[in-house]
Amino acid sequence: LHSFPTRRSSDLPRGLETGGFAGVSIDQYYRLGEDSDPELLPLFGLYVGYRFNPQLSAGIEVSPGKRYFHADEGEYHQGTGESHFAFALNGRYRLNNKSFSPAGALSAGFTYVDMDKYETKGAFVLTPRVGLSWRLGSGNGYFELYAAPAMGLSFPYQYGLATKKHMYTFLRPEISLHYYHTLGVGSNWFKDIEFK
Repeated sequence: LHSFPTRRSSDLPRGLETGGFAGVSIDQYYRLGEDSDPELLPLFGLYVGYRFNPQLSAGIEVSPGKRYFHADEGEYHQGTGESHFAFALNGRYRLNNKSFSPAGALSAGFTYVDMDKYETKGAFVLTPRVGLSWRLGSGNGYFELYAAPAMGLSFPYQYGLATKKHMYTFLRPEISLHYYHTLGVGSNWFKDIEFK
């Protein structure tokens, strides 16, 4: 079995985990061939999952917030679709078991895009994050700072008088601060499975 380094009795290397994050992104709204100024948009999210060991976690992430989806340039009637809510599976990994560690995370999920109020289409979203993780002295809490290129791809949609359908895309830089806390519930789950 996986052996954990010596830790205080209050430390919880395994168990149910809750958390959330806040941050900012830079996005831009396009309409009828005219570009808007870049916008600084807020990011928020809630998370519930499971910490398999001090380095590996996985769970579900819910993130409200505005996202702009754009078609390829070249047609007058293409518009911009807006998404306001995303659901994703999230996995995180700390490269070592020290207080400070490089960390990576991947969120992959689904959202609905309002195509300029004409129709709603589904879209896939993906956010690969890289950053730094700081485990607090208790051993149960983690602050993690991430930077990421968030991206997405919608189902095909034919906007207004456009002559063909387009796959609307979403791409923007993000930076976010996350906090995760390991609970005592479920600390014996998966104890016979070795995660390294």
